[in-house]
Amino acid sequence: MVSDVHVEQLTNTSVRVSWRQVLAGEVAHYTVYYKPCEQSEQSVTVPSSESSLMIENLMTNMQYHILVVAVAELEGAVFPGERSSPIPIVVSLLSHPDTMTSSGS
Repeated sequence: MVSDVHVEQLTNTSVRVSWRQVLAGEVAHYTVYYKPCEQSEQSVTVPSSESSLMIENLMTNMQYHILVVAVAELEGAVFPGERSSPIPIVVSLLSHPDTMTSSGS
């Protein structure tokens, strides 16, 4: 399971999600899921060599839940790992950045 997930608001419409990488060789890629309240979940695939993602074009004054999954692949079969704890963040008109974290287990 991915741990130490952090979400930092960068602008009024963007955040950076970062996490601690799972051991090399065990992960084919990561999937970052984000969902505004009462709307469909969206996802972005991130290469296993990366440990952060900037999500842009978010709606201001909307709460999002963001989580990360490490995905393994063996002989063409995909094995998603356990989802990290969802991190709620409200993307707002801030004069200073906001950071939310989850330590995971």
